Amino acid sequence: MDYPEFSRPSWVLLFLFLVMGMSCKTASKPWIHAEGIEKFWEIHDVLQQDQEPSDEMWEALFTSPGYLQLDLVERRSRWMKPVFRKAYRPSFAPEAAKLRASKDFIGTMLLPHLEMVGSNRGAVDDFVAEFSSDETLELALSLVKDFLPEGAVRPDLLPPVYLVIMDGDSKALSNGIVMDAYGISFWSVPATVLSHEMHHLFRERIKRVRKADVAPEERELFTVLEQLEEEGVAEMIDKTDWIESDDFDPSPHPLVLWVQERYRRSLEEVPEAIRELDRGLAAVSQDARVCEAQGIRLADLIPSFDRHTIGLFMARTIEGAFGRERLISVVGNPLAFVRLYAEVARTNPGRATPLSDEAIDLLLAWEEKYVD
Repeated sequence: MDYPEFSRPSWVLLFLFLVMGMSCKTASKPWIHAEGIEKFWEIHDVLQQDQEPSDEMWEALFTSPGYLQLDLVERRSRWMKPVFRKAYRPSFAPEAAKLRASKDFIGTMLLPHLEMVGSNRGAVDDFVAEFSSDETLELALSLVKDFLPEGAVRPDLLPPVYLVIMDGDSKALSNGIVMDAYGISFWSVPATVLSHEMHHLFRERIKRVRKADVAPEERELFTVLEQLEEEGVAEMIDKTDWIESDDFDPSPHPLVLWVQERYRRSLEEVPEAIRELDRGLAAVSQDARVCEAQGIRLADLIPSFDRHTIGLFMARTIEGAFGRERLISVVGNPLAFVRLYAEVARTNPGRATPLSDEAIDLLLAWEEKYVD
């Protein structure tokens, strides 16, 4: 999901993160941390009594493993506090009703999710215990190895995994993987979601692009291209069943169902999205002065969610034509990834939407400029 940009973390929070990171090493299962769930239930129970948790309780929640990582990067406490109140304090029911009527993400997705969490405490705690198993970790590592070069997955460098209650989503942050314990419980194989997020972090260690060198006016367009590869390959781990079968089971969870349904709609729009991408790349190839404007245009036409589906289509197209090993060879190089897709499309335009010579020229020029 997309949230507002927040300010950088304070040194106090950073110190707390470092101290907490060191203490986590003594856990019986050092790869996964669910202390945030315990703090969430403490907040939930006070709110259910129509009382306000103390400042100390709120601070304990947002400095617990997982919530701290979210707050360091996104300042989640700014919006989570008021939403938790509306979801669980009886006296806030009128405000919750107004949110539902607004038909925005909070009213239609987040509030129902949090209410389901509150009504299924036993299921949440059971899932946390089941997910925090060696079998989950082994399966996630096995799956992620299938889509990375040999040696890229380092069990000795596992990112910490934090289970929390937030918005039903999961995300890989620079300081670990944060997963909503109730949201991921609705996936048919929750370990695939963990593997997907692991792929992002292991890929980050082997990526060959010097993104810091990308010119400011090129960054928006470059980010679109990067997400096609970064998300597209990771989606191969946990989303292929959504597009291979017309009779997949719709999720009973509102957010997961929304993702499933939007995924299907987005896939129908892939050919036109790739044509727009080609137009933008070709325009920049012919006149570099339009790069910033084209980047903004394409970022608007192809939002982050759609880059997942387009990237998955490209990844599947590459694997179908050249095999898994060739796909893996371009992980961490988004420019080569899009070029390899274009190579398939050029020889088989009925199978995939092709790219123009001008677009490919730009990809080659940027690859020479920004890829080691």
